[in-house]
Amino acid sequence: MNRRHIIKIAFAAFVLGIINPAPSSEPMQRHTYEAFLIADNTYMLFKLIEPGTFLMGSQDEKRQEEDGPPHKVTITKSFYIGVYEVTQQQWNKVMRQLTWNNPSSFGGQLSNPVENISWQQANEFLAKVNEFNNNSLFRLPTEAEWEYACRAGTTTRTYWGDDPDHKEAEWHAWLGGYPYGTTHPVGQLAPNAWGLYDMCGNVVEFTQDRFALYKPEAQTDPLNLEGKQVVGRGRDWFHAEGGDSETRRRFGDTGGLSFVGFRVVREVE
Repeated sequence: MNRRHIIKIAFAAFVLGIINPAPSSEPMQRHTYEAFLIADNTYMLFKLIEPGTFLMGSQDEKRQEEDGPPHKVTITKSFYIGVYEVTQQQWNKVMRQLTWNNPSSFGGQLSNPVENISWQQANEFLAKVNEFNNNSLFRLPTEAEWEYACRAGTTTRTYWGDDPDHKEAEWHAWLGGYPYGTTHPVGQLAPNAWGLYDMCGNVVEFTQDRFALYKPEAQTDPLNLEGKQVVGRGRDWFHAEGGDSETRRRFGDTGGLSFVGFRVVREVE
């Protein structure tokens, strides 16, 4: 029995009142979320992220070229970001698709992230959410917003520490290399310090940005809209590498893959 099964059993026992948590000198961290309507009787949960400055990109001297150099980035506006990746159930409701007609490779798993969709399809989803709400507040995160929210104040390789041998990854991220071979229901593992789940595992997440190499100069609210490829961030169930906060992926904007999905940002009014 691995640690994930132990966590699930212990959590179920706690919910049912079979066991009680032992007293701790460290209080349980609580997060405040806000729910917004995205379709009839369908809500999405968001976390408010305050402005700030952080070091974006990898500091590892052995990094891939596209993952550096590290550079200072300032986010000047608050924004809401989805607590979870967009699920198949949310996709079905917004796109008005039946469960059996879901585009996901692992279709019918309504609590799992939607995947096998293109960047363009993700934006079509967001257009429908905006139309439903009669606004234009819902969008993909910029690449900088994504990394800022993922790091949640950390400067390490992953948001749970440097973890060079990936020994702690299974507490935090669904990655390849474990005997599961599929996506998983969102929100099952530990969140980052700001209460966001699955930022470095389950599926890679599309961002607004088109791919370009970083510049070393400090930037404010960066967003690149020029280029043929779009940027995906995070790790996924298929690839075994370790859940880095800084790793960049690039894709065409029209094709879908079984390990790529997305998360939503809602602008603050």
